[in-house]
Amino acid sequence: MADVDALQLEGGIPLVGSVKVNGSRTFALRLLYASVLVGEPCNLTNIPKSKYVTDDIQVVESVGAECTWSGLNKLTVDAQAMKDYVIPADYASKTVTAAFLVPALIHKFGKAVLPKSANNTLKRYRGKEYAAIWQSLGMDVREDLDNYYIEARGLRSGEIVLPYKSRILTDLAILSSLFVLGESTILNASLDVETDDLIDLCTKMGGELKRLESGAISVNGCGVFRGLSYDCPFDREEGAFFIVATLLTNGNATLTGIDRLRFLPLINWLSKAGASYEFIDAGMRVWHNPGDAFEKTEVTVSAYPGFLTDFQPLCVFLDCFAEGTSIVHENLLATNIDYIQDLNAMGANISINRTTDYIDIEVKGPVKLKAGRVFVKDLRYALPTLLFSLCVDGVNEIGDYSIIEGGFDTITERLKSLGALIPNRL
Repeated sequence: MADVDALQLEGGIPLVGSVKVNGSRTFALRLLYASVLVGEPCNLTNIPKSKYVTDDIQVVESVGAECTWSGLNKLTVDAQAMKDYVIPADYASKTVTAAFLVPALIHKFGKAVLPKSANNTLKRYRGKEYAAIWQSLGMDVREDLDNYYIEARGLRSGEIVLPYKSRILTDLAILSSLFVLGESTILNASLDVETDDLIDLCTKMGGELKRLESGAISVNGCGVFRGLSYDCPFDREEGAFFIVATLLTNGNATLTGIDRLRFLPLINWLSKAGASYEFIDAGMRVWHNPGDAFEKTEVTVSAYPGFLTDFQPLCVFLDCFAEGTSIVHENLLATNIDYIQDLNAMGANISINRTTDYIDIEVKGPVKLKAGRVFVKDLRYALPTLLFSLCVDGVNEIGDYSIIEGGFDTITERLKSLGALIPNRL
């Protein structure tokens, strides 16, 4: 029986034309969960209509908030009618970010019930990390086999010490302390630009937040928040995907909707790799001439403003076509290197060495990769898997293609507009 969730496409077709990079899926979710803290409607623009966003919209709607698409990628969130502090398990089980609804429920009802099905990792380790944030602010946190029970019995400002630099933990800490009166300080906070975007958003809502010289974040909470309009920044991973896909298909494409400053680490790497690009009024134009060689590179993954781990798989894939040996120094905590085994099976020459400081990914090129069938293991590998299928000559098949379409709104249609040979799905 044919796999109805598989898709075949012809690789090696040049991508040519203009494409808009969508809004960031991860920051769209931060916008959504920040908006339900507010007692007035919030108007959000450039919100991608991906499945991962609409699943979270259903979560906030399940407790009474109203979310309305009022135009192309425009979402209005009105939480005035929120009526329940219990997040239904059947809705929470669809998403990994339902815990971000807890701050709004604590703010409005003084308590919240978070099903452990909201995130499989809650049953392993992340639930304890979330609980530590809430307990740092005086909240009472209890658990049983099915749920976390959070109550604002001794709510107070405080010092939140995160175990490692994590955008998820930092952003949850910001939202959790935003309604707590007094000054709270978040130590070991993420330095990512989207965390700074959240600081900006929460300040416009009525809080007093600032990044300290140490990198910590100071949050002076308030009890009443005002509605606002906010434009979601572009998705950096998606933008990087379109750039690398254009280069490796010998294409010529213009990316619109991007911000050059957010791309500086990627741009620096592209220059070292010998990529052709220019910034024009419409955005960023990228092209590659057949026969021109890519140069070997060496790059170290680090927190923003460094080279992001989200870029690493795309970088490694381009390195397969570069002259010589390229090296990527990845973080020791990286969980996105499983794809390398699959690439080697397709003809890549990649080795992994673990040192005391890094996971060193050594890529020898150029190589001739073989067309074949690849699977999307989870959302982290969605774009690298699609990149392989677009760039390797021959007929390639992608299993679990719905993960790609669920994570990146209209990705298939936009690739078709650039000339990719992707058949219509049944």
